Amino acid sequence: MKNILLLTSNESQLESIVNTCKTWGDEDLSFIPVEDENEAVSIALNDSADLLICDVAARTRSEIDKLYKFTYSIPYVPCIAIINSKIHKAEDLLKVGVSCCLETPYHPLELYRWTFELLEVSTSSVIKGIPIHSLVQMLETEGKTCTLKVKSEKDVGFLFVKNGSIVSAEHGPLTKDDAVYSVLALENSLVEIKHYNGLRKRDIHQNAMSLIMEALRLQDERKNLQETQEQKHKARLDLKQFTPASSSIEAEIGAKLKLEIEECEKPLMSSLVGIVPGQYILLTVSQNDGDLPSILKKDREVVVRYLNLGKLCLFKTRIKDRITAPSDLLFLEFPSVIFYHELRKQKRIKIFVPSIIKPDEDKEFYSVIRDLSILGCLCEIKAKLNSPFPDFNIGDIVTINCLLPGLDEKELVKGIIRNLKKTSDQLRLGIQFDNPSDKVKGAIENYLKILKNVV
Repeated sequence: MKNILLLTSNESQLESIVNTCKTWGDEDLSFIPVEDENEAVSIALNDSADLLICDVAARTRSEIDKLYKFTYSIPYVPCIAIINSKIHKAEDLLKVGVSCCLETPYHPLELYRWTFELLEVSTSSVIKGIPIHSLVQMLETEGKTCTLKVKSEKDVGFLFVKNGSIVSAEHGPLTKDDAVYSVLALENSLVEIKHYNGLRKRDIHQNAMSLIMEALRLQDERKNLQETQEQKHKARLDLKQFTPASSSIEAEIGAKLKLEIEECEKPLMSSLVGIVPGQYILLTVSQNDGDLPSILKKDREVVVRYLNLGKLCLFKTRIKDRITAPSDLLFLEFPSVIFYHELRKQKRIKIFVPSIIKPDEDKEFYSVIRDLSILGCLCEIKAKLNSPFPDFNIGDIVTINCLLPGLDEKELVKGIIRNLKKTSDQLRLGIQFDNPSDKVKGAIENYLKILKNVV
């Protein structure tokens, strides 16, 4: 449906125009009478106007300037002016953005011809899926004159193109080059190629390629800055803390730790070999990490990072001392607080539940469930004297037989081994549950809810 605004103070002239247009028999045309230019601008700003037919035959020359309010505010909607040749000059109206002038008395066929000709250029194309910068280059090559109305989900921007060159632009409060960069960066946009009456003064003097290159550079800068801010924000939101027990930092002997020191470009790798409760932590340091004597000095600040039971843990401490014989050992102050970030989708709760793991129907091994979540658990098998560990592999399907908290009898739960860790005296299996029953899931959920505010 095409909307034609009709502006005239003469009721009989309005009726004459409407009757003339209705004889065309085009059902896709809608005629909207307006009282003045202000109402016409308001309707056009709401995307409800494709053409303005304005009867200025009864206006004086000084009153013609009122029409400029519409043509300047809405340069992408064409305008037909009906004039009195004894009072007005057609060239004066063309200077204020009118597309064509019809002298009274005009022939109905002339009004018909100009109406449909201007409706055709009012919005010649609607494009989606083509990058705006590609469209701008195409217009430059073809030397087109038009308005690009670019709609995104949130706002609208305009590029005014004359003979293939962008001469002006508007996007919210932005104008000139800044508006071009902003419009070119709009994503998932719908572009309308519309009429342009040439009323914008040229305030952009760069060619299309220069504008596009700068817009892409600024867009990359914004994305990089946004990603950096999001990463920092996420880290702040997800980081929690706890006060370590006097005998534990929640890391096992032999655990791999990364040491971050300001003077080092990359972290130093180390292993936990001992803890003196509340006093210090003892680490081994790799001899392949460069000039250690100058780096690992007493009282130097160190950030320690390590993984433990699905958590990324870190704390800040100081070097207490270092010995190089018989082994290279580093003494760190015992931390007062440890920060951590949960890597697992579901938090696990520490627990002690005796269980039996069965890799198949003929074999079974006594174990203990050490932690539990709605998605899985950690099972621990202790070594028996002179007996080898059972032969488990990542990806194996096992069955766990156990009495879960809140249940009156043991349940069988199938699972898949997702990780495996073996030491000299124990075997730890990280198991992901495989389609547990509603009864099992309900018991675990209830247990986790009870402990949520305790642990």
